[in-house]
Amino acid sequence: MLRSLFISLYVVYLLIGLILSISGFSTATEQVAWWSAMLGHAFPIGWFLYTYLFRLVNQSFGSLLVTVSTGVCFLIAFGQYFVIGDVELTPVVLLAISLIGWLIYHSWQVKLNTQVELKVGDAFPIDLINRHPGIKSTDENKLFVFHRGNWCPFCVDQLQGMNDQNQLQDKHKVKLYSIANQSDSKKNLLSRKLAGIEHINDENLELAKSLGILHKNALPFGLQVLGFETNLIKPISVLVSKQNEVIAIHTTKDYRQRPNLEFFLRYLSERSE
Repeated sequence: MLRSLFISLYVVYLLIGLILSISGFSTATEQVAWWSAMLGHAFPIGWFLYTYLFRLVNQSFGSLLVTVSTGVCFLIAFGQYFVIGDVELTPVVLLAISLIGWLIYHSWQVKLNTQVELKVGDAFPIDLINRHPGIKSTDENKLFVFHRGNWCPFCVDQLQGMNDQNQLQDKHKVKLYSIANQSDSKKNLLSRKLAGIEHINDENLELAKSLGILHKNALPFGLQVLGFETNLIKPISVLVSKQNEVIAIHTTKDYRQRPNLEFFLRYLSERSE
């Protein structure tokens, strides 16, 4: 819950901090510290916007660039206040909050502790497959992509990558399933956009609980008003054979990191040899 509160409050702060920086700059346009304050809030805002709207490809490089840029802005304002002494403390404080919040986001907020109650070689819970109306027990391999919901850009980006490739379906006969805890209306949005995947709602979190990947109170605070569920599913991907044997499992310690298609193709190719 602290993580969900933090990310929402931090984004709100960035907007408020940017407004305060613009206001301060308007009264002291000659002071470099206020220029730095504006940029030090605009960089993280730009990163979040670009990531959520356009799917930032290189997360590591982009976040490093913002970290360095925001850090330089803070040092400039800090230097003007403590060395030159011709600017007030406010832009330094605003930049410190922006930089510290950015570092907390990357070092703590995005981290996951995922311990799946399933391992390679186990039988995937066939009773759940047969009992769930959206999952068909067919004679083919299955790839279950458990994700946080269609509000999460990293989840949508992962599903888009799977949907755009036909090697899984055509060559290895893999049925793709995306599973999340969200309403039918949210699921239908994904279905229209990603037609090559069977989208499943785990509304009672039965599947998530059985695999030990229930993530309580993980939705960023405030998104509930858009109709999303507070409890989420930790993002994992499970590749299951025709005989319902687990071939591969991908978990992550950072919810922004997801497996690509080649990860699963390697396992399927090894089995077909």
